[in-house]
Amino acid sequence: MSRGDSGFIRPGYDGLEVPDAPTGVSASGGDESASVSFTAPSDEGGSAITEYGAVALNSGETVATGTASSSPVTVSGLTNGTSYTFKVWAINAYGPSGYSGASGAVSPAAPTALFSGGSDAAGSLWNVISSVNISSAGNATDFGDLTLITQRGSACASSTRGIFGGGASSTGNAFNVISYITIASTGNATDFGDLLSGGNSAPTAGCSNDTRGLFVGAYNSNTINYITIASAGNATDFGDMLYNPGPFGSVGACASSTRATFGGGYSGGTPLNTINYVTIASTGNATDFGGLSVSRYSLAACSNGHGGL
Repeated sequence: MSRGDSGFIRPGYDGLEVPDAPTGVSASGGDESASVSFTAPSDEGGSAITEYGAVALNSGETVATGTASSSPVTVSGLTNGTSYTFKVWAINAYGPSGYSGASGAVSPAAPTALFSGGSDAAGSLWNVISSVNISSAGNATDFGDLTLITQRGSACASSTRGIFGGGASSTGNAFNVISYITIASTGNATDFGDLLSGGNSAPTAGCSNDTRGLFVGAYNSNTINYITIASAGNATDFGDMLYNPGPFGSVGACASSTRATFGGGYSGGTPLNTINYVTIASTGNATDFGGLSVSRYSLAACSNGHGGL
């Protein structure tokens, strides 16, 4: 009986036949959990890999473990707001590989929804940011303030940051300002940078994965802006929508980890039913996805990362 590099004791261990360690380990935080992604080793050893494991490390100590048959591995039992790194191993009939290199640090957090800006029944505009814990019902609580008093802005988020872009004043002047907050801590928004289209830049929708945020369209413009959420700076041109959504043609947008979809709008006096999509990791013009069940504009959209509504 022998001990493998990952600390397991098992009969029949053969260090020459175990797999290589996985590579490219990254993690994203959930509610008291983390999803750990990796690249499987090309050398599986003397037999096929049957399982992968991931460990959560805090101050160098293993605090939780998860297993799966492929990437990603979910590690549960973590503490929200605590920083962890993660390592992964592979196992076949001859034993476990060594550990992979460590991921970057990740802090799990409760799923949070943010609501910002807007206009009330009297026509007054607001810069208030409110938050709710999605996993438990209840009234929203004050989070902080936007950098501007605005309406008709758009927003997107990663697991750690909320991003707010564009909007308009009470007189209809459009803003190109982007601001951000750190979701795990309350406080006022901070300047992030600017959208591309200057003073005519109230985007019609925002969506994101955990890396990039997209601001889709603008007042009478088909421009798609993008930002890298983890680093502040001005937006960059991504490409164009298939059509100009018009001056009142707000589209709805949502995203998975790989694709952004956006649909609807108002062009030439007619509501639209077109759905566009782009691949978030690359730039380029949008591609036709299909059609909405009803032609419409000024609509909203959301998704769970698998399907959009």
